[in-house]
Amino acid sequence: MHPALAVTELVELVCEKLHEPKIDELAGNEGTLASLAVTCRAFREPALDTLWRIQLGIDNIIKCLPSHLWEIREDGDPMTVASPFSFHLIGPVQPADWTVPLSYSRRIKVLLMKEVLTDLRFPDGALFEAIASTLPSQLLCPNLQVLTAWADGEAYFPYLNLFLGPRIKDVSIAISRFDIPIPSNLNLQSLKKLHVLSPLPTAAEITTLCRSACDLIRQLHQIEELWVPNVDREALEQLSRLPSLKVLTLDHSRVGFHGPATMATASGAHLVSPLFPALQRVFLHDALPNFIVEFLKLHSSDCPISYISVTITEGGDLSAVSAAISSRLCSVDDLTLYLTLYEGPPSIHDGNINDLVPLLSLGNLVRVNLTLPVVRRIDDALLMDIATSWPKLKALTLQESDHRLSQQLQPPRMTLNGIVALATYCRDLERLTLQINGAAAILAPADDHFPEPQLALRTFEVGSSPIGSDADSVAEFLGRLFPRLRSIDRGFHQGTSEVARTTERRWKRVQKLLRKEKHV
Repeated sequence: MHPALAVTELVELVCEKLHEPKIDELAGNEGTLASLAVTCRAFREPALDTLWRIQLGIDNIIKCLPSHLWEIREDGDPMTVASPFSFHLIGPVQPADWTVPLSYSRRIKVLLMKEVLTDLRFPDGALFEAIASTLPSQLLCPNLQVLTAWADGEAYFPYLNLFLGPRIKDVSIAISRFDIPIPSNLNLQSLKKLHVLSPLPTAAEITTLCRSACDLIRQLHQIEELWVPNVDREALEQLSRLPSLKVLTLDHSRVGFHGPATMATASGAHLVSPLFPALQRVFLHDALPNFIVEFLKLHSSDCPISYISVTITEGGDLSAVSAAISSRLCSVDDLTLYLTLYEGPPSIHDGNINDLVPLLSLGNLVRVNLTLPVVRRIDDALLMDIATSWPKLKALTLQESDHRLSQQLQPPRMTLNGIVALATYCRDLERLTLQINGAAAILAPADDHFPEPQLALRTFEVGSSPIGSDADSVAEFLGRLFPRLRSIDRGFHQGTSEVARTTERRWKRVQKLLRKEKHV
């Protein structure tokens, strides 16, 4: 054997290179790797490790059992299921029959159990029960690190521990039925990342879902990233005491909070104070305003949160949310805020501009995205307040919840004149998204009052903003303010009407002129 083949890293690199898909192929070169494992002793183990490292389901494991013990049977209606074929064990399986399958399954690091990724239907409970009752050990994949189990139905729920070994770090599971609770005895103590996907529950299903969430959270001693559906006060209080939680995503946060908070003390050495001691990034999807307010009340002033994204999809008190955000996150040095409100079809009722005022106290904001109906009411004066209040901005997005509003209602109140304030006070602003009235007359400041060129801005997304016929003047004005601006992005708002095509043509003219200019 050549001495170079004794270098483990070199052999592994060769296997990785052979396994990479070709440009015109979706799959890797498994055939070459398999041949290499059979014909060259030095490559056998590394090649097998590479071949088995990522598996799309447990099909290949079952195929390693003696052939008289299993079959692929057509037992589903091809008109109603993704695949009518599924695995079945047809003979008594003995513990010794698992010797060969386990010699390969121990190599699996990533297991993706999704019906869309295989030609076979997702295994049913009978198959999992047969595996669990005959396996000589408690784990089917003892070295598994990442598990994704998304299927229609939760027949596999009672058998998840077959895959939750000491090295598991990342688990993603899907819930499609709420009458089957997630088991409370899962081996999740060493888990770092968990994603539980679910549809929107009905009012009757919320209790079951919240109970499952509580059971899960009690087991997450080392979790760093967590994505779970609806939680109640008890679950929220448990979350607040997780010592390592850095990223938290809550879906369908629609549970109301009534009465005084108990802040019940949970047991276990993993529970600590202060609350949310490590939390850095928060995502609240489909959340009721009162839930958001209660959630933020759990945070102390020294909470390390630097990123918060909130999506409110039902009517509520936006001002209370703004006030809670500003009071609880005012001391953060580098804060990103995404605040979105979807209120259904376009409406002339665009909210109260005063709902945004509490946010102006957050002088620490670095990235802001406000996708709200009330954005339509922002004018140049308020844009001046925004610029002076948020001088650290690197990215700013102010847009309506539904871009159709700008096509059916009055033009935006912000004009090109308003962005002079952004050039003056937000010297680090790199990306800007605004709905402006580009057709309004440009009132350029006198030369001795014109701000120093702002050299950071590279991209300006104008969406469906109207623009007048004098695109050259717009380009000249923007070029003086932002000499390094080169991209005028229309996003998905081009449209097909004659007005839309004319608007698109004029903004393209502005971009062309900006790219021609020899600015700083």
